[in-house]
Amino acid sequence: VDKLIKIITEIKDVIFKYIGTYSILILCTFVITFIGFNILKIPYTLLLSLTCMILDILPVVGMILIFLPLVIIYFFSGKYITVIFLVVLFSVIIITRNILEPKLLSSSLELSPLSVLIAIFVGLNIAGFKGMIYLMALFISFNFYKKYASSNKVFVSKENDISVKN
Repeated sequence: VDKLIKIITEIKDVIFKYIGTYSILILCTFVITFIGFNILKIPYTLLLSLTCMILDILPVVGMILIFLPLVIIYFFSGKYITVIFLVVLFSVIIITRNILEPKLLSSSLELSPLSVLIAIFVGLNIAGFKGMIYLMALFISFNFYKKYASSNKVFVSKENDISVKN
C-alpha cells in the first residue's frame, strides 16, 4: 500500500512538472512575441502576444494562425522589411522552443533528451498533439516500471495466487 501511495504521489508530481514546464515554454513564447511585436510596432501587441501564447499549446499550427495573416497583411501593404522581421521572429520562436522543450521536459520528467525528442516528433507525426501526449506518457510509465520493478521485492502471480518473491 505504501508503494502504491508513493507511485501515485510521483505520478501527480510528474503531471505538475509537465504542466509547469509547458507553462515556462508558453511564457517564453509570450515574452519573445511581445518584445518582437513592440520592436516592429505591430498594433495590438499585447492582444496578439497573448493569443500567440494561448495558441502555442497547439504545437504545429498554433502561432502560424497569428503570424501568417500578419505576414500577408504587411506583404500586401508593401512593408517588406516588417515581413522579413516577422519571419525572423517566428523562426527565433520555433528555434527557441526546439532547443528548450527537450531540455526542460527531460530534466523535469526524468527522461533522457532523446526520449523526449522521440516522443515529441514521432507522437506529432503519428497522431498530432494527442500522439505526443500519449507517447510521452508511455515513456514516463516505462520509467516508473523500471524504477519500481527493479526493487528487491517483485510481486509474482501464479494461477490467482499472489506472493512476494525476494
